[in-house]
Amino acid sequence: MPPHERLLVVLTDQRDDSPSKGVTMRFVMGGGKSRLVYIPRGVAHGGANVWQNPAFNYYFVNQQFSLEKPDEGRLPWDFLGADVWDIAKG
Repeated sequence: MPPHERLLVVLTDQRDDSPSKGVTMRFVMGGGKSRLVYIPRGVAHGGANVWQNPAFNYYFVNQQFSLEKPDEGRLPWDFLGADVWDIAKG
């Protein structure tokens, strides 16, 4: 994430064999510092632009997405409840 932008990131561990299965994290990337996050296979993730300007998200993968089934494993945006995307000022 470039330092001059902001992105709300939500991660939730869906791996059956993980001690953190079901744990959800929310954090804002950017905001003055360049950020990089590694997301292991089986950790559901999403991002939302939390400011008025366009934001760029650079996304690297270690396996090509399926051309036959491009939404492989996709969860609904409100899988964790719509309020997971709410921003509380504080």
